[in-house]
Amino acid sequence: MPKNNDLGLATSSEDTPSQRVPARRMDLISCTVRNAGDVRNEVIKHRVTPPELLLLRRIHGGAETVVNCKVDGQCNFTPAGEKQRLTIKYPRYGDLIEKMFGGISPDFITTLAEVEELAAVELGQAERDIEGPAPSLEPSPLDAA
Repeated sequence: MPKNNDLGLATSSEDTPSQRVPARRMDLISCTVRNAGDVRNEVIKHRVTPPELLLLRRIHGGAETVVNCKVDGQCNFTPAGEKQRLTIKYPRYGDLIEKMFGGISPDFITTLAEVEELAAVELGQAERDIEGPAPSLEPSPLDAA
């Protein structure tokens, strides 16, 4: 009789331990998604995994579109199972999922802390793009005039 794992994917009770891929642990997150980045159109989501959080940020326009993130717990997962779950849950974004998490068994980020670290890098890069390069201490040729 098939059973469901923590993320609702069917597993066979007839699998022997040597046949199964060992499950790893992943944070489960609650967050607020700003649809297309619009603060007037927010949806609260629960039981979001770190790879799903990355996907939601890509779909909706960047790190600032998924906010108020907090860890609610953890779940067991296998890389192939998580990729399958995302593909089933977000069928319109199958190409994006493959681009972001390519391969049969992707090496997923498993904690909210890792996702937020990536977001800080992304937001820092966006700031640098807006502000331009850091000022140089060297005199400019225009200063000599």
